[in-house]
Amino acid sequence: MELRLHPVNALIGLVTRGDVNPPALADGGFLLVGLEVPIVGDGGTVKVDVILLHEPSAHLLLCEVKSGANAHSDQAIRYAAADPHAVVIAGHVTLPRRVAPTTEVVYVCVAEHVSRIQKGFQAVGVRFPILAIHADKISLESVVDTSEQLSAPFAGGPILLQGPPTRFIPFDHDSSPHYDRRPHRTRRSVLWSIWAEGPEPATQARGRRRTRGRQDPSSDVLI
Repeated sequence: MELRLHPVNALIGLVTRGDVNPPALADGGFLLVGLEVPIVGDGGTVKVDVILLHEPSAHLLLCEVKSGANAHSDQAIRYAAADPHAVVIAGHVTLPRRVAPTTEVVYVCVAEHVSRIQKGFQAVGVRFPILAIHADKISLESVVDTSEQLSAPFAGGPILLQGPPTRFIPFDHDSSPHYDRRPHRTRRSVLWSIWAEGPEPATQARGRRRTRGRQDPSSDVLI
């Protein structure tokens, strides 16, 4: 698999049961609940690549997936200002119970870019944990101020990979380096594949109805 595919597909693999690699985040209570979700805040709009929900605690991971080494300072500042309630509303996230949600920003990148992204954080005064994708493992970097929910799956060290990440988001050699930015297509195809293979993701229909059963992914479902 091309290097550019590793970060987003490796992350999705961590919440996908039945995949070739260990679903460490799924085992820790996380679900995939959103892809490419724009969040509007005081500092402007930030498009969150992947949102994960820790169901037991209503803790949300806002994951920014980087194929390159640039942290993009303006984007990092907007992430730091993201409001938990705005994330829930924009992502149509169904919380497990009446509780105030919390958020944590996580950057995901290939291991060779970790130091440059950390320098980008330092330049604008933010500190986010980083999931570093290696050829044979996934490690948690910058563990200072990392939540217990995110730290727990890595308590024993890096997560060892049994094989290359599955292509949950497909590419071809002639495609753009960025995955398909059309949220309705990406969300349906990826979340449907995960739903079909494992537990139903905590997603919600646009009509605010819970969708049950293995419905065709082309139907009008918000995922």
